[in-house]
Amino acid sequence: MGKLNERTIKALPPRDRVYREGDGEGLFLEVRPNGSKLWIYKYAFPRAEGDGVKSTACSLGTWPRVRAKRARLARDRARDQVAAGLEPARVRAEERARNVKAQAEAKLAAERARAGTVYAVAEAWFETRSKQGVWSDRQRANVRRWLDTIVLPAFGPRMLADVSAEEVLELVTRIHTSHPSKARRTRWVCSSLFRFGVLRRVCTGDPTVGLKGQLPARQSKNHPTLELKDLPVFLRAARKLTQPWARVALELALILFQRPSELREATWAEFDLKHATWRIPASRMKSRRDHIVPLSRQAVKLLTDWRKVTGGDGPVFPSSYSPRRGGPMAALSWQKVLWGMGYKGAFTLHGARGTASTLLRNLGVDGELIERQLAHRVGSAVQQAYDHADRLPERRRMMQRWADYLDAIVASDRGKGKVITAEFGS
Repeated sequence: MGKLNERTIKALPPRDRVYREGDGEGLFLEVRPNGSKLWIYKYAFPRAEGDGVKSTACSLGTWPRVRAKRARLARDRARDQVAAGLEPARVRAEERARNVKAQAEAKLAAERARAGTVYAVAEAWFETRSKQGVWSDRQRANVRRWLDTIVLPAFGPRMLADVSAEEVLELVTRIHTSHPSKARRTRWVCSSLFRFGVLRRVCTGDPTVGLKGQLPARQSKNHPTLELKDLPVFLRAARKLTQPWARVALELALILFQRPSELREATWAEFDLKHATWRIPASRMKSRRDHIVPLSRQAVKLLTDWRKVTGGDGPVFPSSYSPRRGGPMAALSWQKVLWGMGYKGAFTLHGARGTASTLLRNLGVDGELIERQLAHRVGSAVQQAYDHADRLPERRRMMQRWADYLDAIVASDRGKGKVITAEFGS
């Protein structure tokens, strides 16, 4: 039984200098000026060179974390180590090093485990791809939605390496029954996560590779277009709409024939009406490259008049619906206008691109000019990097003649005369 007990230890006051109270058999309690108390075991150990012994000490822990009874057991183990030819101070240092290493390995394993979850991989993948600028704003929003509403609710907390191809197939098959396109996007997102996970060394491969072809083939569907004989009727109906924004929107859709989202989400900052130019930034383009659209006189007039109505800041077609106020008008609003005109299933705004492309080709316009105006890829990757304004003067003439042509066929049809032709040469 030692000399010290918990009561006497607690009562030991700090002094100006370090002092020790003995417990017996080489065990001491060291009291420091700051009030901390440390167990010390003093022992004699043979010198390495074999010449006598050296007096040394090792720490056995602090009080009250190590109580007196536990300190005596630690002293007894240290004494046995000395008897076995082991130096207690070195043994404790090696134990501490092993503990530190084990804790570091455990922490690293936990971090790797967290990094290997579907949620962690998905966030890292999304952040990396967003910073790389490979997606337009709309594509990035879509990918975020697919992650949050489909993939993460299904697999989020699980380790990516534990997700099997069969589970992904079960998920996309269930979705495919009602949303075929959403099912394919889900498979693409999962495949992207696995391939990203391989780079991060949290999984060994992409098990979804074998799922290609497992879903029914997608049926290709062309967007309904208008024939030449239908254009006068459509344009006259559009110009009689009671909603001012709809009159402007539908006519611009035909005059400019850009993708519906590019027109619907356009902002006034993109337009230089003085120089009759609309520059769509790469962030909103499917091609992820800036696209220049020359504006005809008719387009400039429509936009100039409409700008007076909207104020000229923010979206060209701003939403008046409270939750979206400040943003562009919803796509459904545009669709409902067409449906109200009786064109549901017969014509879409995307079909304006096909309408313009077909009629311009029939009129002998250079196909490359049309493709460039549609923002389709033309030429090699090197050419594409430099051709955002290529053949702009020719495209400007084509766009003006196209707008004039639309006006002319409306006027001709109104007079019940023969539909005019136009000269589209360069």
